Amino acid sequence: MGIELGLDKIKKVLFHLGNPERMLKVIHIAGTNGKGSVGTYINSILIKKGLKVGRYCSPAVFDEYEIIQMNGVNISKEEYDALMEEVDAACFKMNKEPSLFEKQTAVAILYFSKNKCDVCIFEAGMGGNLDATNVFRKNLCSVITNIDYDHKEYLGESIEEITKAKAGIIKNYCRVVLAPQNHASVYSVVKEKADSLYSPLLCVNKNAMSRETDGTLTYRASNGKAYRGIKPTSKALYQLENISTAIEVVGLLNYYEYGILPYDIVDGINNAYWPGRFEKINDEPIVYIDGAHNPAGITALKQTINDMFKTEKITLVMGVFADKDYEQMIDIITPVAEKVYTFTPENERGLNGAILASTVERINENVENLETVEKALYKACEDKENIVIVCGSLSYMKQVKGYFGSEDRK
Repeated sequence: MGIELGLDKIKKVLFHLGNPERMLKVIHIAGTNGKGSVGTYINSILIKKGLKVGRYCSPAVFDEYEIIQMNGVNISKEEYDALMEEVDAACFKMNKEPSLFEKQTAVAILYFSKNKCDVCIFEAGMGGNLDATNVFRKNLCSVITNIDYDHKEYLGESIEEITKAKAGIIKNYCRVVLAPQNHASVYSVVKEKADSLYSPLLCVNKNAMSRETDGTLTYRASNGKAYRGIKPTSKALYQLENISTAIEVVGLLNYYEYGILPYDIVDGINNAYWPGRFEKINDEPIVYIDGAHNPAGITALKQTINDMFKTEKITLVMGVFADKDYEQMIDIITPVAEKVYTFTPENERGLNGAILASTVERINENVENLETVEKALYKACEDKENIVIVCGSLSYMKQVKGYFGSEDRK
């Protein structure tokens, strides 16, 4: 069954549940890349402040219940099942069955409202205007992360169409934060939408982050404050823009008298952890995993590889989905690698690894297709000197961590 975008079913479910979404104070995040990372940094900062924070994100990568969290702890199976029963009872009153994503969104809303969360972070699943998370009348802040080409069959072929869909999360008289962008037209589309709804727009300055002589980072925010001593656990270059975006969002929350201090912000960033995003999971050989799965994400990963590993040799392990722009992804990332191992992801959308290998071969002849991710990892790790980078999809990151015995953070 294909994806059905629209708000009719989720709104009817919430109506039958008593409209619990109206009780929530929401930070709503949409974008192509960086939603999860920005949400992670905001979440960590607010928890450090001592707030009760609900978070809804997707897809599930390492645990099926990780999509719904409160103060960084996954909802329990028992709580999830009990709330899903309430949602199913509401769905029984409807003519058409909502999708699993719509029902999970309703479960998250119920969970956060019953627990009286101070702030709730909702990450759009796809797009924004017709995404099931777009049911709130008002947001504390609407956040739009980096926008690029992805899900074109649902959101449109052009950047302007994709941006228009994602800008649909902007509400009347609510603050908007726009992350740094690769395409200039994103700004004009978002500004037009924000202006039409009398919503003040803050554009993050990608040049406001600087590195000090001691290796720490300083961010000079739009409010004039300098946040010093930033030492994120992730070394990925692309996280600097995500951190900057999170700082600006949290800074705006003080208009609502949350009293978040610079210490809370820096400490929250330095303690944030987002698995599967340029995460080091093994030491010998050194292995990183990164869920980059579209050309923009792969480009950001390549920039980090070039920045961190100027002399080291790189081995790539890749599996991709057939509905992604894998040819462009290969064109971008393959030149950094000495050798490449491909495989077929265990998913109905998975591209046959042999097809991926033949695509790689146009650029890099040192490529071999293996049947499974485990076989590809075994082969890649034979050379202990090379840096191994696993990328192409989030769908098999749990398998990769399990292979190295690091499903939980080391």
